[in-house]
Amino acid sequence: MNPSKRQGALFGLAAALLFGISPPFAKLLLPESGPMVTAGLLYLGACLGLLLFEMTGRPFHLGVEEAPVRRADAGLLAGVILTGGMLGPFLMLWGLERLSGVLTSLLLNLEAPFTVLVAVLVFREHLVRLELAGVLVIVVGAGILTYRPDAIHWDVLGILAVAGACLCWAIDNNLSQRLSLRDPLVVTRMKTLGAGLGMLGLAALTSQQWPSFTILLATLLLGLVSYGVSLVLDMRALRLLGAAREAGFFATAPFIGAVVAVPVLGERWDIQDATATALMMAGVALLLRGRHAHTHRHEEVEHDHSHQHEEHHDHVHDGSPVLQEPRNVACLWFPFMPHKQVVIIGGGFGGLAAAQLLRDADVLLIDRTNHHLFQPLLYQVATAALSPGDIAWPLRTIFRRHPHVRVVMDEVLSIDRAARLVRLRVGAPIAFDVLIVAPGSRHSYFGHDGWEQFAPGLKTLADAVYLREKMLLAFEEAERRRIATGTRDRLTFAIVGGGPTGVELAGALAEIGRKAMGPDFPNLRLDDLAILLVEGGPRILPGFSPDLSTKAATALERMGVTIKLHSPVSEIRADGVMIGGEFVRSTNIIWAAGNEASPILTSLAVPQDGSGRINVQRDLTIPNDPWIFVIGDAAHCADAGGNPLPGLAPVAVQQGRYVAMLIREEAAPDQRRPFVYADRGMLATIGRAQAVAQIGLLRLSGLAAWLLWCVVHIFLLIEFRSRVRVMSEWMWYYLTFKPGARIIYTLQRQSGREKKPSPSGSAGSDTKEWVGPE
Repeated sequence: MNPSKRQGALFGLAAALLFGISPPFAKLLLPESGPMVTAGLLYLGACLGLLLFEMTGRPFHLGVEEAPVRRADAGLLAGVILTGGMLGPFLMLWGLERLSGVLTSLLLNLEAPFTVLVAVLVFREHLVRLELAGVLVIVVGAGILTYRPDAIHWDVLGILAVAGACLCWAIDNNLSQRLSLRDPLVVTRMKTLGAGLGMLGLAALTSQQWPSFTILLATLLLGLVSYGVSLVLDMRALRLLGAAREAGFFATAPFIGAVVAVPVLGERWDIQDATATALMMAGVALLLRGRHAHTHRHEEVEHDHSHQHEEHHDHVHDGSPVLQEPRNVACLWFPFMPHKQVVIIGGGFGGLAAAQLLRDADVLLIDRTNHHLFQPLLYQVATAALSPGDIAWPLRTIFRRHPHVRVVMDEVLSIDRAARLVRLRVGAPIAFDVLIVAPGSRHSYFGHDGWEQFAPGLKTLADAVYLREKMLLAFEEAERRRIATGTRDRLTFAIVGGGPTGVELAGALAEIGRKAMGPDFPNLRLDDLAILLVEGGPRILPGFSPDLSTKAATALERMGVTIKLHSPVSEIRADGVMIGGEFVRSTNIIWAAGNEASPILTSLAVPQDGSGRINVQRDLTIPNDPWIFVIGDAAHCADAGGNPLPGLAPVAVQQGRYVAMLIREEAAPDQRRPFVYADRGMLATIGRAQAVAQIGLLRLSGLAAWLLWCVVHIFLLIEFRSRVRVMSEWMWYYLTFKPGARIIYTLQRQSGREKKPSPSGSAGSDTKEWVGPE
């Protein structure tokens, strides 16, 4: 088996495994929430999984152009949502309440024969003998499996409910056939979202029992994994194996569920189960073989009668016109790799995205630090919620299996375009044929560089650790003064800047000061703490819609944060800050108000904007040099409306991937399509179970937005180990209000402008508004 087929087999088995485990684990959740609420949460979780997949740029894209969903498809979509997304899951879970997990999982094999019968009886499709034999064998196996009137878990209504669910999914499959030329991810996303919200709406109208927060989160996670992630893996298997082999792997899902039910639910198999399972496996094999033969018979007369079934899990059957001749990505892989040197400056979001796509080329990645930093969670290190190692990963570890990618830890001083050299502080100059400049940004104090020593910002791990220690020491000193002298000094934190960084810092500090730190500092009262969020404009979170800005402000004020709008800062000193003409005494000032580009960009000697960013061409190159690309915070790039793109991590990631594709295809300058940013939306968290989300026309706030924020950020962490650590830290903090990283190291830190910005500062300056990259 060649490597791609082996990889496809692994993806196919993983998809079947994740989908197969859903009935046993759903049975554990049913007692508290009931079938209607559980079905809604499972499909809503599946929708979140699909959104995450799309936000990361559809890395398993099938290489073809699908037609968009049209208004004329509304009837078919409604039928798909009603049968496959609402009625089918509800009936299955209703039956699962009354039956064993083994029995329910095996009965799901009835979906295949029902699909064939509906196709033949309703849609007049042709039935071959092998398919008929498969249908009969599966039905006989189901009869043997279910006829046990003396068994504890035997319930006629439960059996009929699961069979009815399979019939609903069979109708769904045949309706979905009529949508086979539409984008399958769009169709499935609409289905899961419509079904999830529809079922939860019905549950609210009928006063169904709602689960605890823990069960709710667990059900969403099960839907995300068993439906959303499983779908992504199944499509990847389809891409690598073809439809016939992929269907064979996915057909094992009910049998996997029956096996998993034994350890998860403590159930047992008997000789009747084993006999029925053997017959059903034989029947499924006959169906798959008959379907394969049916497809080839049509191919001989050059008539494509086979189709894609979106199904309740969106798997694709043989010969789908959308997937008939998938593009072979391997054949595009960088024609000039052996003799071209690609140099990337910066291991932030943009640089890392480009390096990962070019990892089989001759790539040299230069970074001032030895790690990639996940900046969206940097504020949690500063507020003692996470440890530095939870959000940073060594670059050498990331690329250790890719020997063509070399990492150099050094600081870039300048770029010599004429000599094609990158000059370093320590090492010898590095020659390049292709250059990707992704140096990130540094804080801008708008001409008042002396403010930095009194109002540090948050860009690097060193910044975060310094701010964390400064915050902890402030509490320690206030407690010590109270014990020693009896005086009560007000502990004031002033955060300058009302963007996502400032909002998230203010919310985190409010929670720590008022809930987590209080029990540890018994001599401090709640009214000893003041948190100011200073914004020069008319509202906080100016990149979000006004209603979400208002909701965020209301939530912060409820937490005790004082918001000062229309309040420009005119002076910062060691003992305080001048805010709108009023002096506020504070030694804990945090800067979150502005950024400027890296100074190394001036060596390119091309036009820059007022923030020092390079005015790039439409293909992200600099003028008159088609093989020097500038991305992320270093690039001034306009959207279709002529507005400059914001300095966000998703922008940098999409630009990195776009540039990598141009390089590996060696696209000529006049043949390059312009870069177009796909806006995936913005997220900002405010505090415990409080966040705001803006995704297209969708506006979310409160718990729903916070859950989405948690899922997105866990998903985007690089390592599985980091995901587990961060999730466990969040759960511990959520349950106990006790941050886990409150150790003071008393580390030394450079201050002032002598502390040079990292040339790798994550490409994406204010990376809090993260929904996902292209």
